[in-house]
Amino acid sequence: MKTYFFLLLIISFSARAVELPDIIRKSLNNDKNIKLIVEHRADFLKTEYFLHSKKIKNNIAIFETEFINFTLKNPAINTYTRYPINEKSLKESIILMEDKQSELNPLSVYLSELILIELKKYRQIPYFKDYLTRIQKSYYFTTKELKRIDKRMRYIEPWLKFFVESSTRDINQTLIGHTIRFIKHFGLSAEFILNEKLKIDDNQKLSIFADTNNLKVNIPIEKKLDQMIETSTSTVENQAPSKQAKLQINKEAWSPKDDSELTIKKDAETNLNTKDNYPKPSPNYLPPDKLPIPMNDW
Repeated sequence: MKTYFFLLLIISFSARAVELPDIIRKSLNNDKNIKLIVEHRADFLKTEYFLHSKKIKNNIAIFETEFINFTLKNPAINTYTRYPINEKSLKESIILMEDKQSELNPLSVYLSELILIELKKYRQIPYFKDYLTRIQKSYYFTTKELKRIDKRMRYIEPWLKFFVESSTRDINQTLIGHTIRFIKHFGLSAEFILNEKLKIDDNQKLSIFADTNNLKVNIPIEKKLDQMIETSTSTVENQAPSKQAKLQINKEAWSPKDDSELTIKKDAETNLNTKDNYPKPSPNYLPPDKLPIPMNDW
């Protein structure tokens, strides 16, 4: 049922002209977000590798499905309380979300549209009106139809509350961070789906999510140290003597001593556990006049 529900979201909005990777690129393509792209460049490159891969079909659809699954399972508002709605408040929420779209970035509009399409679809379900009436008193349901609607609403409600109660600025900023977390998650998913370990080249350029001409890649300090060590090692090897000379030096330095010096003299086996080999008492030893009295169980 979960899989069917997630696919509903994809199918319901599959007719749009712009694909999700382009939507993400347009939302991230500004000076404020370039730093985020650079910091998570490896994950973006893995995602691009997946999108370009010819191993599988429907790369974009899989990418979008993963994004929606990740989004529904990781809402912007983590709360254990339900978001109460009724017919009137739901209608007002839909209007408010539509009004806010003019100030949202493409990614926020994309997710907002998905939520709106689902809510509008729910309002056409015969049992949905009964659902709205029941939840005014309790979230306990006895019919399969109402239970099914409630399962869907549990995923939608946190995002509905987020879009209704948050400012457009907060919505845009939150979804940028949400997308970065998703790209990091998808970097691992891409390796699992393609069944291969993806190796990223430091000189490789991004081609989908960012304009690489404006990207300045900051190499991590660990890689800088590795490069310094490699450079130092190669310099020493270039200045080092030839292989034959090295072997000759090592042979002279580590050659064993004369066999006569290493010969171990083995005495005949003797029994050393005899009285003659016991340690002799000290001639200056004087016994105490009185032994101490034991105390505390000693």
